[in-house]
Amino acid sequence: MNVYLEVDGKPVPASELSWAHFSPCGCQCGVMVVQSGSFLVPDEEAAWKEFYESAAIRKREKARGYTFKLMHHKDATIALGGDCKHTPKWGVPNDTAPEGFAWGKPSKARKLHLIPFTGDTKRSNFATAPGGYDDRITAKCGEARWSFEVDPWMASEFLKCDTCVASIGVGQ
Repeated sequence: MNVYLEVDGKPVPASELSWAHFSPCGCQCGVMVVQSGSFLVPDEEAAWKEFYESAAIRKREKARGYTFKLMHHKDATIALGGDCKHTPKWGVPNDTAPEGFAWGKPSKARKLHLIPFTGDTKRSNFATAPGGYDDRITAKCGEARWSFEVDPWMASEFLKCDTCVASIGVGQ
């Protein structure tokens, strides 16, 4: 499949291009190929959808100032793996869970809450109330549940509760 896209006013084979992803501060934070075999990401909107499955996360990241730029592979990979020297890093507030807490979500929920969590659990990705089914873990916002999933990968895949984020002194 021969597909051409325009870069700097000239047609370029899609197989020679990448979508470079930039954080709000301007540092490159990711890259993906435009075409590999029958796989094709022909435009910026498709790049957003390929990079972020969730429409809510796409909306948040666009509002924060993240962008994609169509570039030749060699140019798109030069800065890849570099470190951002800006403050705040990557141009967004650091909302990492403080010591003794974790971002967790109730089963089937779509928002993360900041919960007390030391990692002392029978399952490393699941926090349950110490007193059993009648007990509750209470998040910073007041959300109380018997259990929360606490997988670290969720921090980039789910939105965080605004009240919980504000409790650590940053905004989304």
